[in-house]
Amino acid sequence: MTGKPCGFIFSLAFLSLVHLLTGCVTTQTDVFSGKGTDRQAAEAYWQLSSAYLQRGQLQHAEQHAQYALSLYSKHAKTHHLLATIAQKKQQTNLAERYFKSLLSLDPYTIEGRMDYAAFLESQQRYQLAIDAGLNAYNQAHALREIR
Repeated sequence: MTGKPCGFIFSLAFLSLVHLLTGCVTTQTDVFSGKGTDRQAAEAYWQLSSAYLQRGQLQHAEQHAQYALSLYSKHAKTHHLLATIAQKKQQTNLAERYFKSLLSLDPYTIEGRMDYAAFLESQQRYQLAIDAGLNAYNQAHALREIR
């Protein structure tokens, strides 16, 4: 027994701690005990939602992202996340609405434009995908020129 049981126990303890902490965050509606803005709370719920998405837990990811939007509806990263979730759930109309919201809220998001281009390509809307990809490239190039 060389290190494996200890590593397993450490991993189990770490996962239990993460679960406990995320359980506390998800059950409390007053994340900042009254000392923060709705925008900050939305950011915290976006981060939690992102973690759930990375673990493949789409239902929890969507639930927390929706709550983030209820706190601050202009949180562009949450619109991006919800577009990704909708795409994974094959809800193409919803995904497109979230992508369009994202681009309206943050027209300079290069990552969002590239993801939208990939989404359009997956829908076999090739000319729109090319246009979106070129737009993202042009924005990235313009930003590089400014720096």
